[in-house]
Amino acid sequence: MIKAIIFDMDGTLIDTGKIGFDVMEDYVKKKGLRYNKEHIKEIAFRSFADILKEVLDQNGKEYIPSMREELIREYKSSIRNAKPLPYSIEILENLHQDFIMILATLSLTEIAESILGENDMMKYFDLVVCADTTKINNKREMISNIIRETGLSPDEFILVEDSHYGIKSGMDNGIFTVGVKHSFDDIEADVTVEDLVQAEKEITRKCRS
Repeated sequence: MIKAIIFDMDGTLIDTGKIGFDVMEDYVKKKGLRYNKEHIKEIAFRSFADILKEVLDQNGKEYIPSMREELIREYKSSIRNAKPLPYSIEILENLHQDFIMILATLSLTEIAESILGENDMMKYFDLVVCADTTKINNKREMISNIIRETGLSPDEFILVEDSHYGIKSGMDNGIFTVGVKHSFDDIEADVTVEDLVQAEKEITRKCRS
């Protein structure tokens, strides 16, 4: 029996992907660094610090922690413009009274709470887990921690994600995954859908099976 639903935030519920990419690209350009656009697009499922370290290494330059702080400040300023993706609020409204609702994101708590608060979405979640909540930048371990801390078994969860990495993290933990094609057309989940309207239908179908 399904008791809890884990939602990713960036690219699944909130349209943040392009904002993160634009902030990172503008920053490395400003610093005069060579970079690969496809590599920077990995900001959708990796941290600013990890990608910045690799770009700097490719340019033969040393990583300085203050650079990450500069990036985070610029991201926080830009992220105020992030809006919910279509049907995000509707799916949360429809599901939150029947399930334990969990947000699992590699964003920082301050950023996640700012986005959710700005869009009046915090009220739908029983638990919000961010990168600095667990002190890890690893979605697989984050989900494993959620399973352990809730005391539920993996087959009592559904994970709704938009990235290959996030879906694999759920599958590695034995969770039924619903992949939404918001960011990638070639994702492979237990069920893959075009949008959150279809995601809700698949969640309902799974709960009835």
